[in-house]
Amino acid sequence: MANYIKIILRIFLLLLFSFLTLGCASFKPANIDETTGQFPASAEVDKQYIKIYQPLAGIKEANYVYLLARSPYGNDKFYSFMKDALIKIGFKKVYSRKELSQLVIKSGLSTYITDLSDPISLNNLAKATGPFIILDSNVFPVADVVFRFDVQVIEPLSGDTYLEISRIRTNWLDMDKEINYPILNVIKQWHDESAKLPYEKHNAKMPKEGTI
Repeated sequence: MANYIKIILRIFLLLLFSFLTLGCASFKPANIDETTGQFPASAEVDKQYIKIYQPLAGIKEANYVYLLARSPYGNDKFYSFMKDALIKIGFKKVYSRKELSQLVIKSGLSTYITDLSDPISLNNLAKATGPFIILDSNVFPVADVVFRFDVQVIEPLSGDTYLEISRIRTNWLDMDKEINYPILNVIKQWHDESAKLPYEKHNAKMPKEGTI
């Protein structure tokens, strides 16, 4: 009976700790370990959660990442977390929707690019500014201590998706190590494999006015 009570108490304490850490979801920036070449995760992403995994030739030519980051624990905090990780992974620049809108206006492209959620506008933007990728990320709870982390990487010139992850995982002790960093490691692996592929440059151009 005493052992049974101890087990119940231990489970209760673990759940209590999880609930206490649930609200902030952490989003603590981490460095890539020089030995492993990965973020310090305590778990890996099972293959069943990786829906699409196709390395993208020419990833080194991507001028920037258009990052979309959504979380009920704070979009700004999650965006900063993802941006920090993407820079460490090796991407040149990372822009938010607001920053990209300013770029469009300053570049005099607002005639062609009217909606940064529209695939055609994003296609035209890639033709005007050079290649970039769109990384759409979203992390949210689906139960008391269960989280879902979705990531989608799209290349706007083709409109194709090259990486798609949709992972559901219970968070017992550390949100970052169990939920967040494992996803970052998949993104890093995808980026590194993409960077090794041979690539032939293609000079895409904006269509003339009136042809869109």
